Amino acid sequence: MKLLILPLFLVCLCLAIIAIWKKGKWGRRIVLALGVGLVLLACLPVGNLLSLLMEPAYVIPAESSLWSFTPTVMNSGAGAWWLYGEDSHFYYHFIGSDDESYAVFPRSEVARCPGFNPHEVDSWCDALVKKVRPAR
Repeated sequence: MKLLILPLFLVCLCLAIIAIWKKGKWGRRIVLALGVGLVLLACLPVGNLLSLLMEPAYVIPAESSLWSFTPTVMNSGAGAWWLYGEDSHFYYHFIGSDDESYAVFPRSEVARCPGFNPHEVDSWCDALVKKVRPAR
């Protein structure tokens, strides 16, 4: 269902843009403003941004960024924080919401860790894991 929402939205948006475009000079200005707004919106990491605003326990790891961090497994309970995440350099595991600590595993070390599974922290080689507790 979620996969259908975006294409449907884009079709409706295109139809609205065509209708406005035919209205003349002001219509073209509105279309231009909508286009610029959509480009800016598409560039924002909406998921991370919304989660930071809505969930006090949501953390973007210091080793990553708002732009590159991708949560891969979310908490299935009441809170909307990530359990596992990744970016181009590291895998992450969120340890606890009380102190916002997390574990970091370098992607470059996966070959040195037999049986590694990015979604199972027990398979991460302990010697290569760095535990981080961010300062508040």
